[in-house]
Amino acid sequence: MPFTFPPNPADGDTTTNPDSNVVYTYVTPPGKWVTTVADAGGDFVNVTGDTVTGGLQIFPGEKTTTGALNIKTFSSEADNYALKVRDNNNDIFIQAAADSTLNLTGKTTTIAPSTSFFTPPNSGQIGGLRIRGPIVDNTGVNNNVIDCIYYGDGSPTRVRYFGGMVGDNDLVDKAYVDQNISDGIANILRTTGGTIYKSGTATQSASGNLTLWQDPADSNSGRLYLRDSTAINLSLYPAGGIDMKGALSFTSSNANKIIRAYNHIDAKIIIQAGATSETLTDLVTIEQTGTSFARGLTVGSSANVSAVFGGDVRFPQTSEISCFGTSNPELRFELGDTADYSSTSRVCTMSKTGASFVVPLSCYDDLYVDGKITTSGGGIFSGGTDYKFNTQTTFQDTMRIYTDTIKQNSNTKYMINQNKWLQYCIGNDPDTVTNDDLVMSIVASTGGGLGMYKPASFYDKVLVDGTRDGSGFDFTSSDIDAYLGGKSIKWYGGSFGNQSNGLIFSVGSYAIEMSKNMYFVDSGFLRIQAKSYLELEAKNADLSNNGMVKFSVTANATPTDRYILVGGSGPSDGLTEGSLIIARDTQVSNVNDAQDTYVKFHAPHGTTTTNCFTEFIRPVVLPSPTATNHGVTKGYVDSALSSLGGSVGGDGTVSNLPFVKKDGDTMTNHLYIKTGGEQKNALAILDASNSQYAMTIWCPGGSGSQVKYVGRYGTDHWFSNYNEDENFNSTTAKFGYGNYHFYASDVVQYNATDAHYFKGDIYVSGFEVDSGTYENFRVQNDGVIYGREGMVPSIDRAIANKKYVDDRTPDSTNAIKGISKRGTCCTSSQNTPTASEYDTGTLVWSTTSKTLFIKG
Repeated sequence: MPFTFPPNPADGDTTTNPDSNVVYTYVTPPGKWVTTVADAGGDFVNVTGDTVTGGLQIFPGEKTTTGALNIKTFSSEADNYALKVRDNNNDIFIQAAADSTLNLTGKTTTIAPSTSFFTPPNSGQIGGLRIRGPIVDNTGVNNNVIDCIYYGDGSPTRVRYFGGMVGDNDLVDKAYVDQNISDGIANILRTTGGTIYKSGTATQSASGNLTLWQDPADSNSGRLYLRDSTAINLSLYPAGGIDMKGALSFTSSNANKIIRAYNHIDAKIIIQAGATSETLTDLVTIEQTGTSFARGLTVGSSANVSAVFGGDVRFPQTSEISCFGTSNPELRFELGDTADYSSTSRVCTMSKTGASFVVPLSCYDDLYVDGKITTSGGGIFSGGTDYKFNTQTTFQDTMRIYTDTIKQNSNTKYMINQNKWLQYCIGNDPDTVTNDDLVMSIVASTGGGLGMYKPASFYDKVLVDGTRDGSGFDFTSSDIDAYLGGKSIKWYGGSFGNQSNGLIFSVGSYAIEMSKNMYFVDSGFLRIQAKSYLELEAKNADLSNNGMVKFSVTANATPTDRYILVGGSGPSDGLTEGSLIIARDTQVSNVNDAQDTYVKFHAPHGTTTTNCFTEFIRPVVLPSPTATNHGVTKGYVDSALSSLGGSVGGDGTVSNLPFVKKDGDTMTNHLYIKTGGEQKNALAILDASNSQYAMTIWCPGGSGSQVKYVGRYGTDHWFSNYNEDENFNSTTAKFGYGNYHFYASDVVQYNATDAHYFKGDIYVSGFEVDSGTYENFRVQNDGVIYGREGMVPSIDRAIANKKYVDDRTPDSTNAIKGISKRGTCCTSSQNTPTASEYDTGTLVWSTTSKTLFIKG
């Protein structure tokens, strides 16, 4: 029914509508009743989060599938919690995290079905605790892994387990225990014999035999071990192997103790020994064809003979036969032509002093002798083999060589020829050669030496011992002596030797030592290659007139440039260079770069100039400059800077100069730009890429006129500010060509004495993270005012749009919204209208039953 406000209210009076319980307060100004709004902060829970100080009861008025209490977390992190329950000490005993983890940390967790909800029958019913997941033979997640059965007749509660029983710590059920006990009884080995398996059921046998069966899948099974209290002493393996730590003894009463090897065409018995099982080696191999020893064989001596071999005796490569004793031991070889050793005679005797052959000695292959050979009748060496003598060998008669090579080891210093001559000739018979066949002779006498009668070719260096007086090469040809006045070598162009086959002078520690001049005639030159170097030593002589190094150019009418060339070093691309370094010392390893190096000439290969430069390491002292192209000293520069008011520190840093650096600097006083009243820019910002104008500041009219801030080439003006922490920037004003924009997160304030006139449309926009920029309010030039699309007013002062009014005051054609703005109620052709189609309080006229219905 209508509600009437009290008459003549005063400011602050309140009244309550008894039908709606809405409280109204009279407010002056504006002098009207307004709805009293409750204190939201003190009486209601904020949707952004709050604390409830009283009890919270949730009694839904109808069924809800979403849950009477539905909590959805913001994210799924483990530290994002949907529910926490604490005690009065603020300790958590129930906690639900967004990663679906539920923790119950209370003192006691009780799961007991209440009789208010659960009355099990006498036969039992599942209730209480139930854990679900995949079980044996069923991978579904809704299977009972653990459950409880309660009984109505008071029988004990049973806990059942249906999960896997694999690991040592897994739960097992009664059936598992019963089965394993049964299997264990079956696996007991009887005293009557049987077969031992790695796993499974043993086969019983009354034969009394014990059989160990090896699992084909496990090579370490099926073994028998015998041990004492500390270690295994005997191991029997299924493959037939035996490992023993003790002795193997045959103690039967039989005279013959037999070890057999058979069942194979090549059966062998092999005896091995080694420090470990990994280092075992074969020592003795016994087979049908004989017995072989991989190491030495010691045979004890009997009355007549130590050992008798009925066949061949063979020794492998690098074998030794040792004969030893306390006094002058000898090794004798005898041969005989009877069935026993009674008819043998000596053919060779070997002792520490030498070897004697009673019969002629013939060599059909290489002969290597470490000891002395003495032949009273000379020697003949023939055949395509090599002969090596490692010590003194004396031939008291002619020695004839028809073989390829006679080798004399390096530890033998002398080859003695008692007839004084050793000659090398061309021919097959030394008795028929002539002087024309003579190639080289060695004369073993005081005035003798080496004579070469044919051209000599040297394919490697010739070394001359320089420690003996008069040693070396002595060139005494008259033409050389006349040309140089001494013992020297003269070259007339060309080259002397080459990189592969050259002549090496080795005098003391120097490559070439000259006491006289060296001349290079025509186009010759001196080249120091490979690891050689050129050393110039004054030897305390007076070089004041000539100097250490002297370069002279023959005078001529036309000036000619002369060069000191430095060859490039490094790869051919010129990117990595070597250097010519001038430094103080006598050994490169002693040079300290900072102390001893004067200058570096960086000289890469190729034509690039990228890394081609001269670097001075030590200070360079220059005279005072007198011309513009003269080098200047540090003192000259320091003086010039001081004259400008600057100062130079000890580290070369310049300060206090009356200039501002182009790359940025700080001025300590005003900067005056005197361009006002002229057509000149006071300040201009140019684009770094093409020097195009971006902004100019100028005052063409001078003081009292306008200062113009001009954006050029489409450049806008933006005005931005940082917050007090300098971590966020906001642009509050933008000025472009023909438009400007103001932005504010707080207030846009106009302080003007007159109205603000707009000649165009007015837009008020907002911004949301999810939907972006949207239009809140618009006033057009034609007077039409627009509100936000879809906005529904919720307070009395809010502006309602046309749609809001139309939805709540339907026209006469609206059948279910209620009384229209022309007084017509809803109509229906049903005898009794369907109540769920109408709002409470709606009037509905049935055109069929001619009855007026009111929705309750």
